[in-house]
Amino acid sequence: MKRERSEIVDQAMRLFWARGFHGTSMRDLQQVLDLRPGSIYAAFGSKEGLFREVLRYYTQGGQTLLRRLRGETGSPLTAIERYFQTVVLELRHRAPNPQCLLVKSLLELSDDEEGELVVEVRNHLKGMQGCFAELLREAQANGEIPRELDPDRTAHYLQVQLMGLRSYARLSEDEAVIGAVMQDLFARLRRGDLPTVARPVCH
Repeated sequence: MKRERSEIVDQAMRLFWARGFHGTSMRDLQQVLDLRPGSIYAAFGSKEGLFREVLRYYTQGGQTLLRRLRGETGSPLTAIERYFQTVVLELRHRAPNPQCLLVKSLLELSDDEEGELVVEVRNHLKGMQGCFAELLREAQANGEIPRELDPDRTAHYLQVQLMGLRSYARLSEDEAVIGAVMQDLFARLRRGDLPTVARPVCH
């Protein structure tokens, strides 16, 4: 392959994101990537192998964005908030599908049919959740959020909220409403007013 591998994976990501794993055929990949089947198999082993690389590429992109926002904002909590704004509002018109690729893939794939791929998707979701948790711990150390919050449970809560917001953004063009919901979410996070995510009390 003469082109950069990342360029090919990015093109494949957009195709899988738009059509889904099962909805994307090898012929589709050949046409979009402008590669012969032998080149695809030689580089990635199979359609599943290419999809796995797409999942890694997508997750690394999200983690890279979070790190960049952390550097730009100087605040771990603001970085997460800015990440929400970026993926929910700013990228939804540029992405092949407003829904998160990982969530879309998880909903599409069946445990029975694609067990290994489902496990891989879930691991990537956990990886993103771990990045949120790391920034939340830093935010606690900086005094941006209360120490009573459990970082891991709060990260899981935020990930669920992000999934819901991205799904809602598919149905609504009212960015003011979506923005207000996010603003309220992070205002409550700063106050520690998030039920179910406090640290367990030891008796």
